[in-house]
Amino acid sequence: LKSMDTTSLKITIYTAERLRNVAFWRENILRLPLWDVVSPNPEHTVEILHSMGWLLKGLSCELRLLVGFANDAVRDSGLAGFLQPHPNLCSALMSNLYGNPDGVMYRLVNKLSLELIQIDPSLTPPAVDMMKKAVCDLPGPPDIVQGYMILSLPSSSDYEAWIRQFNLISAHKCAMSHLTSAIGMMVDVSLYSADSMKSFQSDLLSSSEYSHPLLHSGGAQVLLESILGKLDIASSGSGHEGMDRVLLPSATRNLSNAVLNLCEFMASLQSEGVKSPGDLVQLGALVSRAVYSSSIGEDTADEASIRYERTSTLGCSLVQLLRSSASVELSFVKQQWDDFVRAAQGLAKLCCFKVDPSGSDPNAIVSVLCRSYLTSLVLAVCDESASTVDQSFVCSFMPLFISQYLELVARLDEDICNFLQVVAAKPFGTQLLVSSRIDRCLNSAAMNYVHEESSVIANLRNTVSSSNQAVLRSPGFLLGHLKLMCALLSSAPAQLPQETSKEFALGCVQILATYQRVFDSLCHNFPEQADILRLFLRVFVLASSLSQPANNTGHGNISNGWSHRFKSVFLAAGFLQNGIIRLVRQISENPLPSSMLPSNFPVELRKSPTVESNTVHVEKDSGKTWWENLDEILKSKKHQSRYVFDVPMGENFFMATPLNKWNEDMFEYSIVSADILFMGLNLIKRLDQLNLIDSLSVARGLLCTSYAAKTVHMRLEEVSARLNTSFTVSFLDADENGSLQLEADYVNILSSQLGMCTRELLVLGLLLCDPREDHKENGSGAIQHQLVVAIEGSGLASSATALNVPKEDQEFISCVCKAIENADK
Repeated sequence: LKSMDTTSLKITIYTAERLRNVAFWRENILRLPLWDVVSPNPEHTVEILHSMGWLLKGLSCELRLLVGFANDAVRDSGLAGFLQPHPNLCSALMSNLYGNPDGVMYRLVNKLSLELIQIDPSLTPPAVDMMKKAVCDLPGPPDIVQGYMILSLPSSSDYEAWIRQFNLISAHKCAMSHLTSAIGMMVDVSLYSADSMKSFQSDLLSSSEYSHPLLHSGGAQVLLESILGKLDIASSGSGHEGMDRVLLPSATRNLSNAVLNLCEFMASLQSEGVKSPGDLVQLGALVSRAVYSSSIGEDTADEASIRYERTSTLGCSLVQLLRSSASVELSFVKQQWDDFVRAAQGLAKLCCFKVDPSGSDPNAIVSVLCRSYLTSLVLAVCDESASTVDQSFVCSFMPLFISQYLELVARLDEDICNFLQVVAAKPFGTQLLVSSRIDRCLNSAAMNYVHEESSVIANLRNTVSSSNQAVLRSPGFLLGHLKLMCALLSSAPAQLPQETSKEFALGCVQILATYQRVFDSLCHNFPEQADILRLFLRVFVLASSLSQPANNTGHGNISNGWSHRFKSVFLAAGFLQNGIIRLVRQISENPLPSSMLPSNFPVELRKSPTVESNTVHVEKDSGKTWWENLDEILKSKKHQSRYVFDVPMGENFFMATPLNKWNEDMFEYSIVSADILFMGLNLIKRLDQLNLIDSLSVARGLLCTSYAAKTVHMRLEEVSARLNTSFTVSFLDADENGSLQLEADYVNILSSQLGMCTRELLVLGLLLCDPREDHKENGSGAIQHQLVVAIEGSGLASSATALNVPKEDQEFISCVCKAIENADK
């Protein structure tokens, strides 16, 4: 079956037919399990275990053949006609295996003996050096006996009895591993058969007497519970020792794969309405016990790698069940609280290996998987209304591991912060992390990176010529650190005292000041890594809102000591002067490609050619914007976008030349840039740094951004009208309909963000018009006139309703426009 050559297929067909003619499978599987005829001879027992393993593997191949085995290789061989489905034979075998509570597979699993066998302690072992010289491979098929060793010494040795027991135990471990591996294969093929049988439209399936045991008689659940019962060592009073101190590691690892397949199958039954979510939660509790006992053990033990694999597999099984039971009442989930807490503890222990793409730790993938499973467990079980620490799910297991997790943050682990941000968003999660001084670890990581960065830059200066300056990308861990800061700052007002929140917010800005070179580089190379730049600004805005809430006038004037400290740290780092101001100017004047914006500005809003621009580096080339940078980035990407859209521009906006199509990437970048613009304007107001703003750029930005907001909103109305027309949608295939819906979502987000940016630019302009503010040498009169020209040029005063913003914001925009116009008069 594996080789797929013509000769192998002919042998397979001939052998399968001969065995069916003599009813080989039916007669032999009814004899399972073979323990009823087990001999007191240990060697004979090992042979019986292997025999059952081979029989189950052969039966798995037969079941696979009975439901049809046709692929390209089979069709090309001309033998496809001999490998057609045999649903009647398949149904008969499945009934023998699972058809009643006394089915063969249930009996086999229930009679499994997975306990470790110990050597008689009264026997004297040989010396270690002697054993090293005498060790050799267990004889047998390589794929079965690989990794199992025996000792070969003369039979007259003084240690003969000890060696004989050692060899028998090794052979027994191998045999049990073989059998449990075959059981896992059997379960996998049986589930495949169950799914395949549903597609047959034959008299057998239409018969009222037919009932697939795995589908309709709870066979999968019974088998799953039986296997989990074998893995449950707590019931025997040995739970505190761990699974590997009581049961055979390789055998339990094999059964965990069967558990995963059964849990996936059970979850699929729930989606089809066969199983209730409550049943899955109860099964999840059983899996949770296995997860906990599976995780116990020393990392230096010989079986550690098996334990990691088994625990990860069981963790995945638990997640499958919980995701499919999301609709169940939380009160029902709480009934299994203790089991889920123990599962979290088991998974949390395996999250402590450092994840470093440049490292060689093979356990890093274990950490990544277990962090993912633990995240899903937290999201499924956590009670958002918890009012005390005792009711907090994250606080039930995190204190045991918090110090190790924080150490990983300081050591630049690239994945741990993705899990910690989920913890931060849960009740008492931020309180736990901040009180554990997560800020110190984030700062330590920043200092470590800066030290490494300085060394790299020094080396590059010696190897790279000045004409070919190398550009350093942001470190891989930084994205996770920024997301974690955002999560902590967002949750701080609800979980921390006000003074603690302000202190932490100030600490975050001080940490990011360490990354000043990274921030400057991101601004200079915008939109390269724009998602990281957006997170920088999000942290700034959140920290600003905690440290210095804006006053009633909207100026964000200094009102307390925390505000003064925040402003001092922020301005000293040069975030505004060296980056944010430039970004605001560049994005506001170029919210869309130049081909989609007005080509001629009013005379009052044209730039003087003698004024040197200090915006993003692309402006060194006149007429070039960040969109040209984006074109180069997208051209360098190897993958092609699935969808192509018309430009987000209303049909009433005439363009002299045809415009290029847009794709998902262009929408994503334009949305990110609009978000950066909005947050940049917000920071300028909060920090009361209007003296850094060029009024001409504000007026030009207002004209371009409002124009973009209106034309994109018009495109949204056109796309929405098509979606709401049942006649149009009915003639679209699924892919076209999905493309139209995706375009509507993109355009809705972009138009909304551009509308809010228009609002913020107007407010900023109004602040510049304040005669009490001596921000510009030419006074407020010229500023007011430039803004009026922009308002009139965009028609904003009379068409605020054309913006995709809430009604109250539309009214506010109209009022501000009138206020600026009246001030100018």
